Amino acid sequence: MTTPVDPLKNATQEAIWNFFSPDAPTLFAGYTLYSYVIPDGVREQLDLALSSLTDETGEEHPVALWFKHQDRGDDSRSSTSRFHAVLFLRDGKLVACHLPELPTATRSSVLETLGVFFLQENLCEEIYDLAEFDIMHSLDVVHFKEFTLLVGEPVYSRNRDFHDKREELGFDEETLGLKACVHSSSSRENREKQNPNIERAMELIHKTGLG
Repeated sequence: MTTPVDPLKNATQEAIWNFFSPDAPTLFAGYTLYSYVIPDGVREQLDLALSSLTDETGEEHPVALWFKHQDRGDDSRSSTSRFHAVLFLRDGKLVACHLPELPTATRSSVLETLGVFFLQENLCEEIYDLAEFDIMHSLDVVHFKEFTLLVGEPVYSRNRDFHDKREELGFDEETLGLKACVHSSSSRENREKQNPNIERAMELIHKTGLG
């Protein structure tokens, strides 16, 4: 049975979700509030390709794109970025579909969006650097229409608070950090407007148990 949690509470409070893997608990590490984390061109394409979590648009419209990143090992700023799946909201759960499974029109829209992503050199590394995550570790990122959820290993030198909190709560070194980035603006008004959608996305991922 899933116990409801409030992911919007202070980051110093205990909050664990099984994001992306049932064996990889995450510790909410605060929001990444940089509107410039996602370049304008990418953000605009996400806006065109994805439906809002609050829209009643039906099953055929994707709500998020899920990427995975893995260190390539040849230098400190290299990683292999892989598009993993398109996420749909169906019957109150997130469903992951791979490109070959998509209808032609949806697949074309996703491919166009991916083209914008990878036009910018080292985009994924830049995103994680701004979020203060270490690209030398495995990373997950889920881009929704208005915000992005990022899961990874915080850079030790810049995230001492996270590591201290992890030790205080008795978590091991496998515990990953979770952050959220609002695309549209870093203003307080827009952040607060997106908070319910961010909370909804976190609950859906936790409920669904994506792996």
